[in-house]
Amino acid sequence: MYVYRKHVIVQLVLFAAFAVMGIDIALGHFVFSGETWYPMAILVVLLMFFAGGLYLYKKRDERTVVITEMEMKLMKGALYAAIAIYLLEMILSGTAEAYQDLIRGTAAGMLIAIALFGVFIQIRILRPPKEM
Repeated sequence: MYVYRKHVIVQLVLFAAFAVMGIDIALGHFVFSGETWYPMAILVVLLMFFAGGLYLYKKRDERTVVITEMEMKLMKGALYAAIAIYLLEMILSGTAEAYQDLIRGTAAGMLIAIALFGVFIQIRILRPPKEM
């Protein structure tokens, strides 16, 4: 199946934003827990990702890339898993105070792993096919 290259690039930016969100969970809990400037810095970084993704999406680019059904399912599953983990972390972070290190550390690690997996898939799609 053919998709526009810019759609794959925007998904690449989205996976990078998920990695930043995972790093934010870990650093925000373990390193910068009392800092007031840290949430604003992360917000600025995420807004930069949003602006970059919006720019890349609006940019006129008619090139297409080939994507297989397996790659499409992997991307879809990775995006749903990342969103589910982030929402679950937000819900569980307000419950048991004793398990916060475990909850946030696990959620951060899983988000970063899913984001790296998504980036790997996107880069594999964006590479030109090897000529025989």
